Amino acid sequence: MYIEDYVEILAKDDSKENYKFLFDHFKHRVESDSKLSELAPDYIVIGGDGSLSYFLNQVFKNNPSKNKVLYIPDGTANDFARSLNLSIDLLESLDSDKMADFIYSQKKIDCPVMKCNDLFFINVVTMGAPARVTESGNNKFKEMLGQFSYYLSALEEIFEKHELEMKLSFGGPDRKTMNFNGLGVIVGQGLYAGGGVKVTDSIGAMFGKHFYCTISTDQNISSSLKSLLKMQSEKLNEEDNIKSCLFEEELKLSFDQKIPIKVDGEPFEYEEILFGKSKHHIQFLTY
Repeated sequence: MYIEDYVEILAKDDSKENYKFLFDHFKHRVESDSKLSELAPDYIVIGGDGSLSYFLNQVFKNNPSKNKVLYIPDGTANDFARSLNLSIDLLESLDSDKMADFIYSQKKIDCPVMKCNDLFFINVVTMGAPARVTESGNNKFKEMLGQFSYYLSALEEIFEKHELEMKLSFGGPDRKTMNFNGLGVIVGQGLYAGGGVKVTDSIGAMFGKHFYCTISTDQNISSSLKSLLKMQSEKLNEEDNIKSCLFEEELKLSFDQKIPIKVDGEPFEYEEILFGKSKHHIQFLTY
């Protein structure tokens, strides 16, 4: 972590080392420009989805009133950056002039912060098979192959059945319950996981009241893969083995066992998970 008085810069160690000159130059630029100093974000976050998860749960959670962020992608998947329509190759040409222009423009997207039990997340949570086929951290296989590593890892699941019994509970006072058997679930508001794989048939990211729940309702992962491939460019229908539903209020998922999950790419295990949008928002500067 690299901290200055005017703004807190959070970056992976290698990013911090590679771009220290840029940070220092930008620091001097802000110190000599009162307007830029006044408009500067609370945080500059440089990294991937895991860096955003660290920021949300280790920094932002302790002081959610500081919520203006300039996010610069520097991960291997950068799925949330894709949902924001940010350039994932920006760092290759970034300089302090461009950073100043982003801040001067004050173009922002207001993103609700979501909750998964007591964890904050901003993009997606994968559960069951989808969590097993998304790689964590700086995996070279993932870095080289991008979304194809997601599909290749999914093919391995064909030979290892991990069927889940799951129960969905949602709604207000008159809560509804639905039971499913399947391979896994994805809940979120962003569009992508696995390095650019679309995980909902919604047209755009859901930075409002709604969020989606995508469920694999078949025990055959090859059938689910066909539906997943279709979802990249089309809407799903009743015949597909993946269902994508919208929710506005809390959604509770219960499983017959503890299952692997990834919260914005970070691994955990739960048997019961409560999802919803928190009262907090982040203002992401866009470019």
